Amino acid sequence: KTLVDRYGIKQLYRYEQDNVVYISSEVKGILAVVKPELDLDAVADWHYSLGVMTDHTIYKGIRRVQPQWYSPPIHRPILNISYEEAKAQLKKLFNQSIKRNKARVPDGVLLSGGIDSGIIANHINPDYCFSMDYIDSAYSEIDNIKLNSKGIHLTTICNQKLFEDYKYRTLQALDDPRVGSCYTNFAIT
Repeated sequence: KTLVDRYGIKQLYRYEQDNVVYISSEVKGILAVVKPELDLDAVADWHYSLGVMTDHTIYKGIRRVQPQWYSPPIHRPILNISYEEAKAQLKKLFNQSIKRNKARVPDGVLLSGGIDSGIIANHINPDYCFSMDYIDSAYSEIDNIKLNSKGIHLTTICNQKLFEDYKYRTLQALDDPRVGSCYTNFAIT
């Protein structure tokens, strides 16, 4: 039979051993009953690109099941909204979200170097900003990140020692390091 996650919301994992197929929504569920070897190529990919970017996991034989998209017919009203009205509505919703989530304690923002965290940091004027920088200047985004830092800025340096210190702790917390920067984000938090 085909494994289907019609909405692509919850990742499923599959492992087959001795004509038995194991399926779980977490890698840890499979690891509770079988002990596959680490896939050293996938671990190297994780270390290099900060995430395993294939359908493999870091364990030999455990694979992500790809979502099978299903789109039931939905009858949606056609929205007649101008670009200017859409921008105004987005700004309104963004401001509501920031106001709703504003802490009564000092604010901190994890700055990734991307547009979204930069916009949030610039908008809320945080007391603290946390970011990761890289020894290799080709990967460093620290100058752009600091443009959005208003308060005290704390930076952790990504190097081999950081990887060694956090790789196992990260895997205990997050058993599928598909998301980029997972061990660096874990180290910062």
